[in-house]
Amino acid sequence: MLLITTLLCILPFIYGSFFYSQLPERMATHFSLNDQADGYSSKAMAVYGIPSILLVTNIIVSIALDSDPRRKKKQKLTTLVKFLIPLIGNFCSLLILSYALGKYFPIGRITMSLISVIMLIMGNYLPTCKQNYTIGFRLPWTLDNEENWNHTHRLAGWVWTIGSLVMLFCCIFLGKAYAVVSIIGISLMTLIPILYSYGFFLKMRNSQRNS
Repeated sequence: MLLITTLLCILPFIYGSFFYSQLPERMATHFSLNDQADGYSSKAMAVYGIPSILLVTNIIVSIALDSDPRRKKKQKLTTLVKFLIPLIGNFCSLLILSYALGKYFPIGRITMSLISVIMLIMGNYLPTCKQNYTIGFRLPWTLDNEENWNHTHRLAGWVWTIGSLVMLFCCIFLGKAYAVVSIIGISLMTLIPILYSYGFFLKMRNSQRNS
């Protein structure tokens, strides 16, 4: 798995080198949700530096996931997470190169749509996620209690599935309002499971005190 994801992370070096002579010396590498370039890097950094950072990050994440002392067995969500960095790396590199070569796309809308799809897929697997130290809602009270962990991730699965579908719909059919909806949606998809898990923790603690 590490070999496959590493090879995928190397792809941006290949097609970046192919177009290297056609690229400007300064390239846009960061964009606002309104598709405006608001960050620039040198050509070498854009083509080789950013993919190198993602390559190293991919190796570190893969090793961390495989070294998790609470990893009971192979989980589908773990496999999905391992492919996220290569997927995002190639996606970002292609967008950066396309923009530098004069091919303009609604970058913000495309990026948020991709995030929505990723969260939709992850939401489908969150209920199957077992206790571990690297992925999921790794809070003190979920790691301390397996029942809390399971309930939290079952709820998170529904919240992420519904929330990501709403975000995807807004990205496709709404105007510029999709950005605001997406930011609110991601915030709620993060906060709701956390608040639920803490409420579950308080409920269990109170019931133990009263028993």
